[in-house]
Amino acid sequence: MNLDIEQMIYTAAMFCNTNVREIARTIGMAPSNLYRKIRCNTLKPGELSKIAEALGGEYIFCFSFPNFRFNISSKYRVFITVYTL
Repeated sequence: MNLDIEQMIYTAAMFCNTNVREIARTIGMAPSNLYRKIRCNTLKPGELSKIAEALGGEYIFCFSFPNFRFNISSKYRVFITVYTL
């Protein structure tokens, strides 16, 4: 299942029994600005990290290749997983 950023944020908010307006207040952003950034897909990794933390989670960015994967978490830790063929 591939979700875009907008779908992921709305799904996560619903899962955490909150909404985008409350997330915006928690991260110190005007709700209208957050709605616009979500709709236009202009959120930066740092903003996604703040959203995840506001929801009690962690933002993780991942590149995946056939024989390895590396993840960058919202705490800026890098994890490399190597798969043997």
